[in-house]
Amino acid sequence: MYKCTKCGHQFDKLMEGVIRCQSCAHKILTRIRDPITKEVKAR
Repeated sequence: MYKCTKCGHQFDKLMEGVIRCQSCAHKILTRIRDPITKEVKAR
């Protein structure tokens, strides 16, 4: 999943050879990651 930083549009796949938002053509995208938590043992 990718998210546009300008308009907030979310989409699954990028078009081949083009790294732009599909709705507003903004170049800066962020990748949405699953929230992962780690457990660390205390001493």
